[in-house]
Amino acid sequence: MNFFQLAGVLSVVITVITITPYVMDILAGRTKPQSVAALVFLTLNVISFSGQWQEGANFSLYWSGTMVGITACIFLLSLSYGMGGSSKFDYFTLASTVCILGAWWFTESGVVAICLTVSVNFIAKLLVIHKIWHHPNTEFLPTWVGACVSSVFAVIAVRKWDFVLMLPPLNSTVTVAMISYTIVHRRKLEVLI
Repeated sequence: MNFFQLAGVLSVVITVITITPYVMDILAGRTKPQSVAALVFLTLNVISFSGQWQEGANFSLYWSGTMVGITACIFLLSLSYGMGGSSKFDYFTLASTVCILGAWWFTESGVVAICLTVSVNFIAKLLVIHKIWHHPNTEFLPTWVGACVSSVFAVIAVRKWDFVLMLPPLNSTVTVAMISYTIVHRRKLEVLI
């Protein structure tokens, strides 16, 4: 096993380890995933996986494929245990996702798919940040921190320095770090109030 393959495997192992308590926390009613964001993440992960596949990704596909499975699970759980789904921001995010699907369909370009999914993924992560700001105890911090570490390994797993192939895990690293920071910061503010 080479270095890049090991990084790809580590990204998956860390993701699976950190998602397990997240799912348990959802089932216990403490974590409440943002339903629209979960649907968007699932859709975007499928598109991103396909785009990376088209562009010749290799070991970084381990992480992308795992994310498809995990976001499918989180979306299904969000239907019963989640929150959100009826705000203007939710509708805007869904419309953006539909536009990306259309652009991907018409261009059949992996590069276009990857670039567009990163843009809407950022918007969907803002939905999660908005939810956390108003309900800071509805997310499980260790899972988001683990996702950030996992994303770093997914970046490393890209065998060649190809910005397009690195874009999804780089975007994930930055946005998941933003979510982790928001959870910590907002909880500290809640204690002060």
